[in-house]
Amino acid sequence: MEQLETQAAFNEAEINTLSTRLIEQQGLIDMLLSRQKQLIEQVESLAEKGDGAGGGVELPPHY
Repeated sequence: MEQLETQAAFNEAEINTLSTRLIEQQGLIDMLLSRQKQLIEQVESLAEKGDGAGGGVELPPHY
């Protein structure tokens, strides 16, 4: 019985550690997605300017 309690405590600690790491990773993913959105908006803005600072930037077909 004591071994099961020890294993349960270990499993609970491992779950807590993994949950914390998952939350941290989700935060990093959110930050990267936000930055990606900013960069895409900047590229689109440069493409719209044409002869301006973008110098006629062409976007790939998936944009």
